Amino acid sequence: MKFLALITIIASLFSQAVLAADSHKLMIEDPIIRATAPNAGATAGYLTIHNHSQTDDRLIGVKAEFARKSEIHEMKMTGDVMKMRPIEGGIIIPAGGMAALEKGGNHLMFMGLTEQIQFKESYQFTLLFEKAGAIIVNADTISLSGKSHDPKTHKKHKH
Repeated sequence: MKFLALITIIASLFSQAVLAADSHKLMIEDPIIRATAPNAGATAGYLTIHNHSQTDDRLIGVKAEFARKSEIHEMKMTGDVMKMRPIEGGIIIPAGGMAALEKGGNHLMFMGLTEQIQFKESYQFTLLFEKAGAIIVNADTISLSGKSHDPKTHKKHKH
């Protein structure tokens, strides 16, 4: 009986270790932040998260030194009005799948900016995941007009 209990404990620990190792296979692709005018109060960030593991993960938060408050937002049309609001509970990144945070849809929102976000500069923020934990991301900027960064500087962060 003790032998069976020991085998069960070992199997449980092994499966938890495999799950923990598997959950760190996230890749952050093309992180960008929109540049701002002087004294702007907020800006948005966009990126794609690829999950190369066999388990779902969830983006549950974002932190940035350059903003007093950072959130994951969604944009939805309600009748003829575009509405933006925080996403409760985060965004699931399915096993073997991806989640895109993009203009006109789900995105990162940085509010209470402590500095102007300059075009052609790089800014760091941290994505918080339910399983993978904190992932630090370096993002380039796009101009106020929304012109994208140079495609030659295509960035990927693998974790």
